[in-house]
Amino acid sequence: YAVHMLDLRKICAALSAREVARAREVLAATAPFTPPRRWAGRITLRRATRIFVRDRVFDRYSGQPLVFIGALRLISHLLPDAFPHHRHWKAIDTHPAYWRLAPTNNHLAPQARGGDGGDDNPVTTSMARNADKDALDLADLGWTPRPAGRLAEWDGLAGRYLDSVRARPALAARLPWQGFTAALKAALPAAYSA
Repeated sequence: YAVHMLDLRKICAALSAREVARAREVLAATAPFTPPRRWAGRITLRRATRIFVRDRVFDRYSGQPLVFIGALRLISHLLPDAFPHHRHWKAIDTHPAYWRLAPTNNHLAPQARGGDGGDDNPVTTSMARNADKDALDLADLGWTPRPAGRLAEWDGLAGRYLDSVRARPALAARLPWQGFTAALKAALPAAYSA
């Protein structure tokens, strides 16, 4: 995938000389483009939460602990002026902690480069690291995936989230709390989901 400056110079020189076939030949020899196969699946909240729990809510790129999104959203719901969140993550209306602490999934082998859509490819990372990595390969960044954390040491405040929602039955019956809670209970060991 690496296109070197010298190759680009050759391609541009050929194009400037109106030698399109030569430019195409250089490009095909140095950096051919093969469209990846398309993966039609998507990562649902339930699947994402299962991956977060598998990774013990640790950023697999930095090794930092993250916080279950339901817990962050609950804090924003209860303290909207002090810890705001915008449903489309509008930066001016979302507390910066969301970017550093909210877990999301990123594909080790980017789907844009042919990565698999199965459960072994996505890993947990922060929104900030996800934006940094984008569709790059780990080798492009010099990153190495870190091992998952240990749930006994850090649960991403999932237990606190469940306690807080249980203490607020009217809130627990509404969206998005129903979805967060159902996804968490499906993913967590029985000790946390009682």
